[in-house]
Amino acid sequence: MHIHEQLHRAWHLMTQPEKFSKVSFSVKDALKFYYVFSIVPVIISIIVAIIVGAATGIYVQGQTANSLALTGWLHSVAANLQYILPGFISAWTLLYFWIFVPIGLFINAAIYQLIGKMMLKTWKGNYSKSFTAAMFGVIPLTLFYFLSLIPGVNLVYLIVLPVWSIVILTISLAVQQKVTRTNAFVALLASWGLVALFLFLVAAATAAGVASTLGLYKLVL
Repeated sequence: MHIHEQLHRAWHLMTQPEKFSKVSFSVKDALKFYYVFSIVPVIISIIVAIIVGAATGIYVQGQTANSLALTGWLHSVAANLQYILPGFISAWTLLYFWIFVPIGLFINAAIYQLIGKMMLKTWKGNYSKSFTAAMFGVIPLTLFYFLSLIPGVNLVYLIVLPVWSIVILTISLAVQQKVTRTNAFVALLASWGLVALFLFLVAAATAAGVASTLGLYKLVL
């Protein structure tokens, strides 16, 4: 499996999802495809991270060189930011692409499958179809991740690329699960709504627990 071939395929999946998202992957094959085509974007992102991180570190170091507010280890950190920032951003890039994104794919695909198959009862395919579509959806964010590291240009990444990914994800889910794009998008909205509700309940329960622990209820009552 050649990297340039997989990059070429990823580009076609991103630019012509209706045509190229019909490919059938198992979860294992989809994950393998993701890891292979992401190698080059990861390398490019690390190179950009080193350049931007070093430049940022040098700038901050120059601004804080004569600061009296920085003492001890803080001054040492500021003095070495040109080395610390590139390493930190590079390490985060590796963890993000090759650990966190795959975990996110498994979770997102499970949610899409639960909503589409069990609740809306419109999905025709199995979990691997949802996983494949979820993986196709992260292609733009993966290929152009390096843009998020460049000040100013990162606005393009934060605004345009997520919309592009949602479009690809919707089309890919419709193709993989053999449903209309409307049904696919409704399933996505339901999935996001369910996740938002879950996070809200967790936050509310956490806040209530903290308030109870600190005895804030007594103050209110």
